[in-house]
Amino acid sequence: MPALHCERRWKRRRQLGTNALSHLVFIIENPDGLLGGIIRQISGRPPLWIERKRAIRAFGVLGNDASSTVPTLRKNLNHSDPGTRRAAAAALGALGSVAEEAVPSLIECLFTEYHRGYIFDVLVQIGEPAVPALIEKLRQQRWEVRSAASTGLGRIGLPALPYLLSEIKSTNWWTRASTASALGTLGPAAKEAIPDLVKMLNDGRHTEMLAANSALENIGAQGPEYVIAMIQTLEDERNKSYDYLRRRLAEILGNIGSEEAISALRKASSDDSDAQVRQAAIEAVATGSQR
Repeated sequence: MPALHCERRWKRRRQLGTNALSHLVFIIENPDGLLGGIIRQISGRPPLWIERKRAIRAFGVLGNDASSTVPTLRKNLNHSDPGTRRAAAAALGALGSVAEEAVPSLIECLFTEYHRGYIFDVLVQIGEPAVPALIEKLRQQRWEVRSAASTGLGRIGLPALPYLLSEIKSTNWWTRASTASALGTLGPAAKEAIPDLVKMLNDGRHTEMLAANSALENIGAQGPEYVIAMIQTLEDERNKSYDYLRRRLAEILGNIGSEEAISALRKASSDDSDAQVRQAAIEAVATGSQR
């Protein structure tokens, strides 16, 4: 019975159509203030947060019929009241792909909002239409911009995969590194990227190698080409100063425990110039021998 009542209520709300839009926008963009809260209590009206929650759900029901409100909601992402900014973002998320034109403003909010987790949630709700703008941010040199874009693309998930598979071949190392991080969050679904990630592990800069190695771990790469790439990176003289990366590679090789991995670890345990790497190799041999 409650489900039937809920269905009827949403049907009525849907029938209101665009006639309700101005009122819904008013609820989103007008904070109460102290006096408004007192008036609500006296009049018996529900708190503003409840009304806003209902309005946000209504935007989701109306969908395309509410597309005319996107510019106003987008403008309210810059409102002085944090609650209004958050409500506007949530309303845009409820609209889903209809809110595509607001994506650039939402991405900018990633760098202005103190608690930005909810912005990622909104971008996920918008889905694939948000991907191209986030990909563009991967190409910027500012680390914090690329990091936010990488997180957003990882949260969006599979719709971002074709774009990431293209971007991993970028000529810019910083773009490749951030793309690798995003691919890693997709897990085994990103296995098509393994050859490019292995190449990064062999030939990339330190930042690329770290990102590629983490991504390969998360994807679950186990093939011989991955093992060979790790061994080469571990032994390459050019990487001798990258002690953290090489210790981590030793640990992974120990967990894999193949004959090639154990042989390389034994060599590193006695010959490597870094004492911490030698110790990591010794422990990794012990781990691999138990497998």
